[in-house]
Amino acid sequence: MNFKQIVTFGIIVHGLLFADALPSSVCDFNSSSEFYIDTRSSINDVVLTSDDTYIISASDDKKIRLWSQESGKLIKILKGHTEAVTSLAISQDNNYLVSGSENGELKLWDINTSSLIKEYEGHTNKINSIALNNGYIVTASSDNSIKIWDRNSGKLLKTFEDAHRAKVNSVAISDDGHYIASASNDKHIKLWSLDKKIVLKTLKGHRDNVTSVKFSHNGEFIISGSEDKSIKLWSRKSGKLIKTFKGHKSAINSIDITKDDKYIVSASGSFYGKNDNSIKIWNRKKRKAIATLKGHHGYINSIKLSDDNSKIVSASEDKTIKVWDFKKKILLQTIEGQKGEVNSVDISADGRYILSGSSDHKIRLWDREEEKLSKIFNGQNDAIHSIAFSGDEKYISSGSGALDGDLKYSVKIYSRDSKKAIKTFYNNRYINALAVSTGRYIVAALQDSYNVKLFDRKKRNRTKTFKGHIGQVNAVAIGKLGSYIISGSDDKTVKLWSREKGRIVHTFKGHKEAVTAVAITKDRNYIVSASKDKTLKLWDRKKENLLKTFKGHKAQVNTLAISDNGEYIVSGSGNIDRDEGKSIKLWEIATGQLLQTFDENAKAPIRSVAISANGRYIVSTSGESIKLWDRENPKQPIKEFIGGAKGNWVVFDNVAKKLYKEDDGKLLLKKNIEFNTF
Repeated sequence: MNFKQIVTFGIIVHGLLFADALPSSVCDFNSSSEFYIDTRSSINDVVLTSDDTYIISASDDKKIRLWSQESGKLIKILKGHTEAVTSLAISQDNNYLVSGSENGELKLWDINTSSLIKEYEGHTNKINSIALNNGYIVTASSDNSIKIWDRNSGKLLKTFEDAHRAKVNSVAISDDGHYIASASNDKHIKLWSLDKKIVLKTLKGHRDNVTSVKFSHNGEFIISGSEDKSIKLWSRKSGKLIKTFKGHKSAINSIDITKDDKYIVSASGSFYGKNDNSIKIWNRKKRKAIATLKGHHGYINSIKLSDDNSKIVSASEDKTIKVWDFKKKILLQTIEGQKGEVNSVDISADGRYILSGSSDHKIRLWDREEEKLSKIFNGQNDAIHSIAFSGDEKYISSGSGALDGDLKYSVKIYSRDSKKAIKTFYNNRYINALAVSTGRYIVAALQDSYNVKLFDRKKRNRTKTFKGHIGQVNAVAIGKLGSYIISGSDDKTVKLWSREKGRIVHTFKGHKEAVTAVAITKDRNYIVSASKDKTLKLWDRKKENLLKTFKGHKAQVNTLAISDNGEYIVSGSGNIDRDEGKSIKLWEIATGQLLQTFDENAKAPIRSVAISANGRYIVSTSGESIKLWDRENPKQPIKEFIGGAKGNWVVFDNVAKKLYKEDDGKLLLKKNIEFNTF
């Protein structure tokens, strides 16, 4: 397969990178160096083969990946699920894998041949947990049921329709094969007879949802983890609570126990409250945590111990898998690719420089002409959600924040020349959107807020709050001189504000759903808005009326930008939960005509777009990639910037048919590239 064929395949899109187009593919730059490009999605579950050959992960991108436990390299990809893969279980002989998904699909795979053997139908909602032994598969679902299947025939043997009064989060089979334990959001654990297929006991004691359950290997104990931040040890015979282990500061998401039953391992983290994102190792008899392992930057979804208890493998929302040494209590390896999705882009007036802000806390400045990563701006505490050049392009402003952790939301201003953050404005709300005037003003939309915030670059302590919306503010724009501010909200309106007077000048009504993006032309005469109703609208600022409605998107419009010459609008669309309608469109303002459609095969919603002053170049971001388009060529981007292994980047020049790989911040041309498959 040559380079042209690969580009034609359109593989550089979110959720469909090299590893997907070529199931075990490698970009072979030279005989000694292999560079993997890997899709990055939340990792929901992880299992290990008992022979230490593979780590197997389940991801939100609908794929299952087999990694070399020794090298951390991607070996195989199993595809077939139509929704996020949520749970995994592996047979003791390492030959079979069972996977469950968000929509209730249950699949049996042959690990050796990577082939799908059977599909089991029955669940009507997400499969949260799978347990597997030589004869049975047991599944727990958000449809409140537990199902028992014959692994060989695929026959459904038993359904406990209302096994619990709420969704069932976890199931386990005892080592002797006689018992099942289940854990639920009804705060209870149930013990079942697998032979008689009846409930034996209900264990009560947790104060919140029970997320994980395990049997000790000798069969004497049941261990449970809960969102009440505790781990409990129960007697299987009597059903009585023996011990409670406390120490985590967040919900317990996953637990495991060593083969000798001496140590319990737990993983933590949640969307809410203080998020410790840690793994703890507990002495079962002494009820003490003997070690805390930290390194994940998102909550941990799943942990597993290797059969010889030498390693712990953890899978996290931070899109990494980590391998830990159980005895030494140290991190051995991180399996990762691009460290964060690209959330926002901007482009310089001359179209030469591209600015990107990412979930890996970094701002990157790209030089389109010299094919290089020009600068990296560090200093943010959390994911960057919005970035913008100042009007004179001397400064770069960024808005950041996370929905969990330390809640360090901030707006930072960087000097483009020195790369230093010259001012920081801290805020008690996540920065949802941000816009910058030519001179000194920055305006921000705040998550979970009906307000617009104005920051003054020259006066750090001088801020102003604009109140008037009755729904969350999703988008803001500001005129070049800073006289006018525009905001769009969940209340379906666009508001025009006077910066100086701090009041509403006019409210524009007409959208049928939430307004997601706004912009103002350079001459300040026109306002453009985008909405979840799939339309864009052009408003006359002075006459305060609607001039045009732009129709053509098949999904909600998430982002828009106007060229400085006032001739063009570029817009990006896409729903997270639907495959259709993810595209970029270019419009002529004067006529309302749709000129071009770009990236119709995008696999992720378009998050951010920018357009050069003359309307020639368009930049878009979708997932982990940045794409640069020429207005005259909608079929493929000129260049594609893709996050790769260990946070490095690769650039594909689709015009010159060249590939560049980042090396210490520089993108170097790699010659004699060969594309091989296993």
